Amino acid sequence: MNRKIVVAGAGHGGVVAAAKLAEKGYDVTVFEKKCRKDVGFDWHDTFRITCFADADIPLPPEENYSRSFSLAFTNPAKTVMITAPDTNDGTNCSMDRRYLINYLINYAESKGVKFCFNTQITGVIADKDRILGVVTAKGNKKKAVFADLVIDSAGINSDVRSMLPQKFSIPNDMPDNSVFTVYRAYFERISPENPANPYTVHLFHRKKPGISWVIAKNDYFDVLIGHFGKELNEDDIQAAIKDLKEEYHAIGDRIIRGGSVEQIPLGRTLPLIVADGYAAVGDSASMTIPIMGSGIANSIRAGKMLADAVIADTTGNFTCETLWKYQYNYFTKIGNNLVIADKLREICTQITAEDIDYALEKELLSQKDISLGAEAEFNIGYIIQKVIKALPKLPVITNAAITLSKYNTIKKILAEIPEEYNKEHIDEWLKKYNNI
Repeated sequence: MNRKIVVAGAGHGGVVAAAKLAEKGYDVTVFEKKCRKDVGFDWHDTFRITCFADADIPLPPEENYSRSFSLAFTNPAKTVMITAPDTNDGTNCSMDRRYLINYLINYAESKGVKFCFNTQITGVIADKDRILGVVTAKGNKKKAVFADLVIDSAGINSDVRSMLPQKFSIPNDMPDNSVFTVYRAYFERISPENPANPYTVHLFHRKKPGISWVIAKNDYFDVLIGHFGKELNEDDIQAAIKDLKEEYHAIGDRIIRGGSVEQIPLGRTLPLIVADGYAAVGDSASMTIPIMGSGIANSIRAGKMLADAVIADTTGNFTCETLWKYQYNYFTKIGNNLVIADKLREICTQITAEDIDYALEKELLSQKDISLGAEAEFNIGYIIQKVIKALPKLPVITNAAITLSKYNTIKKILAEIPEEYNKEHIDEWLKKYNNI
């Protein structure tokens, strides 16, 4: 076969696609800027474990993941606590991120994928309308690596995407309002004292636009401080931690793991994720669930979809036309379902702490509403009714809220994504998608 595939970044979706392609005889190399032991965020995440079956990948041993648990939410004034009912059907699990990505890397290596760690991508090789490869750097050595296809799995701040020529119409950067910046660390537990709820989310903690959470474990406390946008300064982090320690007396000073600041995409999937010789997957394409920020399951499923589209291209040209099958399948099965959630996210980024206090104290948001917001799938009709009912009572009337009232129109636009590649029809659909 000898078709050469380069994967930029060891993200979940890229590694899955690499494994599936290597299994079919493609020459696949993954270039990752971090060393192997540092790949993946240094924390646990919750996602739907059914994604392994969707991607036809064996489940990790059961002792390496646990069932997720229900959340409690409190308002900025800390006057209301709402506990979401336990609706987990057993498919949501919590897993160590570094264990997970190493599990996938081991799986990919068993299929013949080559990994080059500590290797930065410093350039994109393009000719006319096609991506031809990448420029890599390891130490002081730079190398031009040509490929039949470049899979961009390098994350929210992908160097590959940032260097794509404008003519490809793929955004080089994520908009500020669709980024969530988080600090997360595991602090030692210094006493057996337990909080009222083991997993509490503080909405607009300290009146900052975002959330903080505290998850109580036997040996540590998982603490997250997150703000909407790309800025989260050290003063805000330390002030938030200090406030939480005053409430949760068992949180110690010593950090057991984590302690870094990371960025997560919160917006809808990028409107275009393929070009001649190029495809984006995972955080590079913004495949997280808006509001929640979870993208592991979507990325793993997308990796399989991408591999299927590549394998189906018997010409081996990997053009927009043949890769469009990947984009169409992802959007119709996953991406389109996240657009309304993205509009709800826009509302969340524009409301104030006072709005949230009012909504919870006046019971405009109930236990049922919080439960819906914590799920990947949304009861759209119900949520639209709640938002429209609440808005006249809140000093926030946004374009996103107006858009929600046009759900049927949005649904129609999303359904119009062309199944077959036709540039004129796709350009028309992209304009509509961007204007939602």
